[in-house]
Amino acid sequence: MTQIGEHTKVGYDFRNQNGAGIWLPPNIPGAQNNLQRINPYLATAEQLYPVGALGFLDQRKFAYSYCSGALAGWSRLVVDSNYVPAASGHTDEDGWEGNIYADAAEGAVIVDIEDVTARAVNYYAGGYLTLFNADGTRSTTIRIAANDLGNGSTHTRLYIDDGLPWAIVEHDFCDAYRNIYSNVTEHAGAQNGYETFVGLSLCAVTATYYSWLQVAGPTWLAQSSAAGIPGYDIDHREAFAARDGTCVENPGDATLQRIGYVLGQHGGSNVGDTYVFLQIA
Repeated sequence: MTQIGEHTKVGYDFRNQNGAGIWLPPNIPGAQNNLQRINPYLATAEQLYPVGALGFLDQRKFAYSYCSGALAGWSRLVVDSNYVPAASGHTDEDGWEGNIYADAAEGAVIVDIEDVTARAVNYYAGGYLTLFNADGTRSTTIRIAANDLGNGSTHTRLYIDDGLPWAIVEHDFCDAYRNIYSNVTEHAGAQNGYETFVGLSLCAVTATYYSWLQVAGPTWLAQSSAAGIPGYDIDHREAFAARDGTCVENPGDATLQRIGYVLGQHGGSNVGDTYVFLQIA
């Protein structure tokens, strides 16, 4: 292990115990390097793993998440409640869009951005920074390992996983996005149709607790009351998410989020099922 500022840097690490695996991110803020066997049926007040760490059980894949809102755990998908930096009415609320604060050489792992909000330490950990070169001819997206406390007046310092692919200069354009598992909630009425589902909670979760969300593999989902059941109609093998996080058959509306495909045969008897292979991540 090495250090980036006050932040621990480790290589990608996969651990396996009794058929369960944990994939740790390359840089872990603090000491969140717990290697206990994952339990997707238990939420905890204490953070046990890095947010965004991946866990594996049998054919299922999970992502470790911070749940800012309570989750009922009733077989419905849940959402990333972070606003994108330029969201109408929520500009720079959960991320930031603007300029580089200071020059940095190719290969540097420290990037200062002109985010003047007093962001908490590691607010951006596990998120991503998109950089654009000065003439707008190329861009790249790099994982953010950690950040220092924002000074609230001039800039916020970010630590990135890999060195910069090119030198950046003051006033180059950039976007900073939070970890998609850092602000998980159930769907919100006011944002219906503007949310992205990031996983399935398998247990009830108290607000501000941590838990594992299923993001891939076989699972059962609550059926939507607003549309057909996946697999009910011939050649309808894809599964989609309704706005409330339930599972629906393809309604012919390409704007719904695809979440996977239907498992099993349905016998050509107009009988559907919401047993699906989840493919969110």
